[in-house]
Amino acid sequence: MRLQDCDFNIDVVMGGRLIHDRPEGDWVQDHESGAIPTGLFCFYHAADYFSFDKTPPFLADTENLLYSYLGNLVLASRGSLRTASRLRDEIADLNAKMYTPYKSMAGQAFERDAGSRQMSSYKYFVIEISSLLDILAEVSALMFPGKIPKLTIGRASFPVLRAWLEDASYAVDDDLVSPRGHELQSLHQTLRPLFKCEGTEKDWSQLLQLHRNKLAHLGGATFPAFLLADKDKEFHAFLPRRWPFIPQKFMKQEEHGPEADLGSTQHLLEEHMVHVDLIELSAGMFERVWAVLDAGFDSLADAYKRLRDFEYDPVLLERFLRQEERCSFTSFEEGC
Repeated sequence: MRLQDCDFNIDVVMGGRLIHDRPEGDWVQDHESGAIPTGLFCFYHAADYFSFDKTPPFLADTENLLYSYLGNLVLASRGSLRTASRLRDEIADLNAKMYTPYKSMAGQAFERDAGSRQMSSYKYFVIEISSLLDILAEVSALMFPGKIPKLTIGRASFPVLRAWLEDASYAVDDDLVSPRGHELQSLHQTLRPLFKCEGTEKDWSQLLQLHRNKLAHLGGATFPAFLLADKDKEFHAFLPRRWPFIPQKFMKQEEHGPEADLGSTQHLLEEHMVHVDLIELSAGMFERVWAVLDAGFDSLADAYKRLRDFEYDPVLLERFLRQEERCSFTSFEEGC
């Protein structure tokens, strides 16, 4: 089907409501059921439910782009939360369906592709929860244009925001800062403790970034999982915490067959693998990202209320439009 072959004698256009004087039903349901963090709902509420007639002065560009874009970002975060929650549950469900030698010998049911489906679910899971952190960075860039080093609207990424959060020197006397500076400092103080982790949780967001980048761009085969059995003969998948990790590096051929060194195998896996299985890793990542979104959007909701009546700066729209990308493609040629 081609665009030109569609019927353009349009009498009615269907779409969602643009004017809101109360939260939409789906938002209320998700908030009351605990499907989204309270902080995200607070931001949605502070932003007047992104009603088309409630554009705040500080985002009041003549093309209706910035406020609408902010609404799209917040809506996208709600969708990604729901998808990530479903994928987290799928990862756990598929674990019980995977092939194991014990199931095969005992004649128990299993699904041969459950393991590959589990890795596929994890791949899309880390993409979704990583996008949530990128959205938080993008909203921060929109709320505080030019104030966070290297964080640019339209091209914001969470690693840039995290680098700013890791800067312990970022602190200003409250009596000397502007209202925007005060809210920015509040955001820094709110989020920094969630990433300044020590012990076994150190670098949790770096691990998430590593898994997202490699699984999304290179696929699961380049990030091999190890399946290990527990005392009940149930198998669990463990992923590397470094890249590249190529198991063949630690293998060698023996003329009469190798003798297993269980001590060295355990040491090797403890050195290179995450110490929790895929189910616990996914649940933990979801909880950490949830906490970041809850705290971050709660702080941004307070900032929104304080900054909403500030004068609009045209430079913000210019920076946004500078990131526009356009492709010449319209369709494939027939016969290709």
